[in-house]
Amino acid sequence: MHLMLTIQMLKAIMEKDIAAGWYATEDGVTTSVAHWLEEDDFRSNGGVMNHEIAHGFYYTNPQYKVEVDYLIGDINHRDYEHLKKVLIKGGYSDDKTIIDDEIQAYMSTGKHHEWKDSVYEKYSSEFIKIFKRFNK
Repeated sequence: MHLMLTIQMLKAIMEKDIAAGWYATEDGVTTSVAHWLEEDDFRSNGGVMNHEIAHGFYYTNPQYKVEVDYLIGDINHRDYEHLKKVLIKGGYSDDKTIIDDEIQAYMSTGKHHEWKDSVYEKYSSEFIKIFKRFNK
């Protein structure tokens, strides 16, 4: 699985103060490159490092993945489509695995800057509880 920087992502990086990070899977494929979070969420939830740790849990800890996938499955269709649309608009691939991984990482560690507050607040607390339980 490869994630490439799109022109849209590069423009966003140049126009905004961002927090950036990356991680690679065991086979060395870079799967995450840059994130911007609401400043308050960044400070209170550990920012990029925790976001990247959430990605790591998703791909290396089967129990974590089962639990957050269950929560993702509970997101109503309309809200899921909103989250997905924002991520795709920001340059993420329209791939369910990538979208679900990004949803769990943002829900667990800090709201994506373009997500509706009401959608984030409706679902994030359960993701945060799971992340904190695994990130000891």
